[in-house]
Amino acid sequence: MDVLFGINTGNSNTDIMYWTDTYKDDLLSSALIIGDDLMQGFIVMICDGENDGIYYWDDAYNHEESNDEGNTYWIADNFIDFYNYV
Repeated sequence: MDVLFGINTGNSNTDIMYWTDTYKDDLLSSALIIGDDLMQGFIVMICDGENDGIYYWDDAYNHEESNDEGNTYWIADNFIDFYNYV
């Protein structure tokens, strides 16, 4: 992971709402982009009950396994587990 984004950071490159709004048409309505990694993918938090968790979203299809049907990978069940893992 390269960076975790914040809220009202004063810099759009590090702002949760900037990235989430930029990619809102590609995200579930309950998803927030909370960070990115060196491979140009995003760290996404989903809070909708059914898909809750932290995921890696390979939006640039950098991984060989990624395709239109599957380019999102589970990382952790919740933010605390994610934080403890990282």
